[in-house]
Amino acid sequence: MKKQRIQVTKSEQILPNLSIVYDYDEPLTTREEFLTILNNSLNTKCEILIYKINPRDKKIVYVYKHDNITDYFLVGSITYLSKPHPLFKKRFQLKKWFKNFYFEYFQKENTRIWMLGIYHYKGLYIFADFNINDYINRKLNFNEIQEPVVWGSNVVKREIIIVFSPTKFSIYL
Repeated sequence: MKKQRIQVTKSEQILPNLSIVYDYDEPLTTREEFLTILNNSLNTKCEILIYKINPRDKKIVYVYKHDNITDYFLVGSITYLSKPHPLFKKRFQLKKWFKNFYFEYFQKENTRIWMLGIYHYKGLYIFADFNINDYINRKLNFNEIQEPVVWGSNVVKREIIIVFSPTKFSIYL
C-alpha cells in the first residue's frame, strides 16, 4: 500500500458551490479514483496502460481513444504547496517519468499527451491541463519540479478553465 503524506496545515478548499473553506486536502490517490473521474468526465471508458520504466518500476497512464486519436493522460492530484506558502497556493507534482513517457510516445501518429492535474474536494473536481511542452525541454531536475497553481479566489472568480462535478460540467473563461 502506498504511503500517504499527511497535510499538517488546513488550506483553502473550494466547495461545489464555489465558496471557500479551510480544511485538509482530499487528493485522489488510487488508480480507480482517477479512472472513475476520467470515465465520468469523458463520458466513456478510458483504458489503463502500464508503462514500464524497468521491470520493477511500473507507472499508470490513462488512455482515451476516439476518432482515430489516442490521448494519453499523465495525471496527479493538485494539493496545497505547504508551508511557508500562502494557504491558497496549490501544486501539481510533476514526475520524472513523465518526460521519459513523452519522448517514447510523442511521435506516434494521431497521439496527444496531456499532463493533467485534478483537484478534488467534497464532490467537486477541477481539471488543470499543464502544457507538457513548457516542461519537456527544461534542464531542471524534472523529478523535483512542482508546478504552483494560484488557486482559491481565482477559481471563485472563474479564472479557470474547466470545472466538473457529478451534477455540473462547465467551462469558464
